[in-house]
Amino acid sequence: LASNSLLEALVFSNQILPQIQKSRPLNKIPNFKKPILRIATKSMRQKLNLTKRKLRQIMWEEVGIIRTQADLKKALHELRKLRENLDNNKSINIPLQETRNMILTSESITKAALERKKSLGNHFVQ
Repeated sequence: LASNSLLEALVFSNQILPQIQKSRPLNKIPNFKKPILRIATKSMRQKLNLTKRKLRQIMWEEVGIIRTQADLKKALHELRKLRENLDNNKSINIPLQETRNMILTSESITKAALERKKSLGNHFVQ
């Protein structure tokens, strides 16, 4: 599985980049005026740890190897709520951005699983 994933990452990243550039040219992405902080406050780290724990739970219980459409829809709803909670935070720091990226990746996986109607590879659709 790992070698397939690496190859897919290379192939699809080359296919995705032109689409991103069409929708939002890279030269029009605004520059951040705030410096990116490398560390988060203690209270933010605690919140991010709780969010990551919830994220792992959702992905394990709802988007695991054996999946149902109902579980996937529930997971997508819960993932969107997690993302919205983080999006309300306007600070910029690396742990926050990493957590946002984890949620976005989880949403992408869940959306793709919802579209898949057949059992393929290591995933079984009930």
